Amino acid sequence: MSTPKMPRCAAGFGLIEVMISITISLIVILAVTGLYLSQKSAYTTQGALSLVQEDARYLMRVLTHDLRLAGYRDIDAATAFPTNLAGSKLFIDAQNDVGLHASDALTLLFYGASDTSGVADGSIRDCLGNAIGRDAVVTQTYTVQLDPVSQEPSLYCTIGTVSTPLVSGVDSLQMLFVVDLDGGGTRFSYQPAGVADLSKAVSVLVSVVLRSNTVDNLKLASAPVFNHFGTQYAPGNVAPANDAGSVFIPVNDGRLRKRVTFSVALRNRLD
Repeated sequence: MSTPKMPRCAAGFGLIEVMISITISLIVILAVTGLYLSQKSAYTTQGALSLVQEDARYLMRVLTHDLRLAGYRDIDAATAFPTNLAGSKLFIDAQNDVGLHASDALTLLFYGASDTSGVADGSIRDCLGNAIGRDAVVTQTYTVQLDPVSQEPSLYCTIGTVSTPLVSGVDSLQMLFVVDLDGGGTRFSYQPAGVADLSKAVSVLVSVVLRSNTVDNLKLASAPVFNHFGTQYAPGNVAPANDAGSVFIPVNDGRLRKRVTFSVALRNRLD
């Protein structure tokens, strides 16, 4: 006689097994999400840093070029620079703490260059891109202003009544002038605009704070302090009375910021 078979019990997962599976899945999802967010944050920060560095390189190139050009005059030019009360060539001027965030302003004068026919040869251009001939003198001023379109602090160049933004995201611009005190090249002093005798200035130390144009959500415990010229110039991160903008404390808005410092010799003054 055949023995009837008992029905097989249905197999499956128990409650504990299901809970363990869900927990493992959640851990994996959290790990993947954390990795994604970390990589995204690093990518965003790196992208912002690249843009800030590119702006810094362009700003350095523009200001270095124009500072070296200050005081240039073709030997065949029909006119000459104006003179100040001391009788020196007034081809550079500066104002202290007049721009956005107490930034400095810089004014440069230079002539252009022409071919043998007297027409501007295009080798010298103003900040608006216009070719300048040898008998035309250019007066252009650099300031930090708020761009009304982008609402970003920007480096502006002004010629007459025409202003154009050159570099966006410029939070602070500060300058110190290296002054030849005795006129013999043996005693020098770093001095801010408004104090320095610019007729004796031989070089300029420029310090700029640039920021990213987007909020990068950088988690900072407090706003960074940018002491443009170091604690010897501004001890305890307290700006001197005659140079308030030399210490810049921005709003802690989650943006990436970078300070760039460079020095430019005034070639035509040294000559």
